[in-house]
Amino acid sequence: MKFKTWYIVADDFFRPRRGIDQSVHHASFRYMTDFSLWDTYRNLVPLVDLLYPEDAADLAASLVQMGKDGGFLPRWPIGPGESGGMIGDGATIALADAYVKGVTGWDAQAGYDIAKKQATTELPKGGRDGVADWVTLGYVSTDTSTSSSVSKTLEYAAADDALGNWAAAMGNASDATAFRDHARAAWHAVYDPATHVQYFYHRHPRSNGSAATEAAEHGHFHLFLRGEAIPAGTRPLLLPEAAVANAPANSPAPRQSAPLKRGGRDEVCHLVAIAVDPAGEPTRLFTTNRWVTGETWYRADDVIAMLDRFRIATGEPSALLNRWLEALVRLFQPEIGVLLRNRDQAVMNWRWRWPRRNAFEDTRLEIASSFPIDLAARLKAAEATGQASSKRRAPASLPSMAEGWGA
Repeated sequence: MKFKTWYIVADDFFRPRRGIDQSVHHASFRYMTDFSLWDTYRNLVPLVDLLYPEDAADLAASLVQMGKDGGFLPRWPIGPGESGGMIGDGATIALADAYVKGVTGWDAQAGYDIAKKQATTELPKGGRDGVADWVTLGYVSTDTSTSSSVSKTLEYAAADDALGNWAAAMGNASDATAFRDHARAAWHAVYDPATHVQYFYHRHPRSNGSAATEAAEHGHFHLFLRGEAIPAGTRPLLLPEAAVANAPANSPAPRQSAPLKRGGRDEVCHLVAIAVDPAGEPTRLFTTNRWVTGETWYRADDVIAMLDRFRIATGEPSALLNRWLEALVRLFQPEIGVLLRNRDQAVMNWRWRWPRRNAFEDTRLEIASSFPIDLAARLKAAEATGQASSKRRAPASLPSMAEGWGA
């Protein structure tokens, strides 16, 4: 079925036509409209790019012209105007697909500039709804979006991934990395700008390992503090190997579970990881080597002192989940302290065994320390301790959480 039967050709070459800004323009291509992009960017548009590149070039040129005329890429243009129907940023995906498939004859640089602007900026008209949330939080919050916050988050992740591929094909490596990383990590990385706490849930793809082992763990939460929450005067561990990851001389390994940068500082401290089973019960605490998360490496005692700062003020994405993670950190704080000290010892032992290798970036050392936990038993012990304490005179204040309960 010929492509032009699916879209309205508003005018042929050089004929005057009314643009999306309602002004009269002339085009040097077949100006098309009536693109229901949310419905078609996944299937029809990529097919046209492959089978009818000349039609695809006019489609792309029309979208870019609409962007030039209106200042934004449309979601669903109808006739000479923009309906604003549906959600997402299908135009960016359609243009990116055309470019990476080699469709020529349209102003790709202008299209990219408009797509990048509306992916990162709140526009006075059109563009992405809730883009400020998307850029700063990594998801569209229900606090600012009246509807479809989850759907918008997923759509923007797809659009940013496409924009990253487009940037890479144009030779813009920095934009490619930024948009791809944002698409990959942002929507599932929770960040509280008030406390500078960050966490995300990570699950490895199924491997050829033991089915029983894989069934025992569904995934795990990685918990972090960003630089603004790290106590003043706390310094990274200084060794011949740089403590801060990604130094070019270190030849860093690919990050397996790197958090997206949030806040204004580069430092990020990995506190602990919490593994859960398919029923959502916590089963294990563990720490990782630096290459896994790309963290800034602080001494165990310094990290233990930061555990009290793992507090989440925001209710997004789930107030219940946020409180649950906070409670686990406090309940198992003594165990986390032991894990962190064992982590440091494991890395130091590795350096001694393999002096010619950078221990922090050695992918043979992934899990630095691990400890199985039993939530029911720990709660029972905490209740017993609390009941015994209530029979004695109550202390003036609770000890610092960094010292551990019952110490």
